[in-house]
Amino acid sequence: QHYKRNFILGISNGIFFNLGLAFLSGSTVLPIFMAHLTDSKVLIGLATSIENIGWHLPQLFVAALTLHYSKQLGIYTKAALLRTIAFLGIVISILILGEKNHNLLLILFFVLFTFFSVSGGLAAVSFMDIVGKTIPANKRGSYFGMRMFFGGGLAALSGILVKKILGGYSFPANFGLLFSLALLTIFLGLGSFALVKEPILSNSRPHKSLKENCQEAFSLFQTDATYKLLFLVRIAIGSVTLAYPFYILYAQKTLNIKPEAAGIFLSFE
Repeated sequence: QHYKRNFILGISNGIFFNLGLAFLSGSTVLPIFMAHLTDSKVLIGLATSIENIGWHLPQLFVAALTLHYSKQLGIYTKAALLRTIAFLGIVISILILGEKNHNLLLILFFVLFTFFSVSGGLAAVSFMDIVGKTIPANKRGSYFGMRMFFGGGLAALSGILVKKILGGYSFPANFGLLFSLALLTIFLGLGSFALVKEPILSNSRPHKSLKENCQEAFSLFQTDATYKLLFLVRIAIGSVTLAYPFYILYAQKTLNIKPEAAGIFLSFE
């Protein structure tokens, strides 16, 4: 009944969210920001990994607690609100502490960014469940493809703006502005999906304990060869991306490339 509305809102969600994440890219923008606060390569690498950890790790536990609900949109909306509040805290912290206290800003950033990322993991199960109920299986390829095509295209173009902001403003104003743009676009993305019309399941799924959920997941890993291959490929890709944040830092410190080159890197990423 609401297919066209849900399809358009889902595409809008992907476009805004991909654009927002470009403004705090873990392979370009975020490493340079972290380099202003610390020389620790461990902390820089950890900051860029938190988002993936926060997105994936909570899902197994959240599924056991919520997947039997007949409606999931309320969970998604609450988690989206938590994400917005956490990221707003990051922007405020940068603007207030950026020139005064780098150590406190570093601590607050890790706490708030972890909260932002884990909130995404809390919403992930609901998001995928809603997509499964609102987008027919034969339309999901074009659904996610259009999200990435238009969102990725705008993210590439955003590199021009990132270059101008990093080159035209000094720290912390440059990152305060970039993260404010990220906050705005992420908020628009989360808000778009919150307007989706979710159908109510006529037959609710049975409530499973965390133990049962883990056993089912492990059984699936053992018996489904396609899923197992996907799992291993994702681990391999994740291992490769661990090095990404250090390329821009190497280019900046060893090759004497200016920080605003992060915008060019972002466009080609």
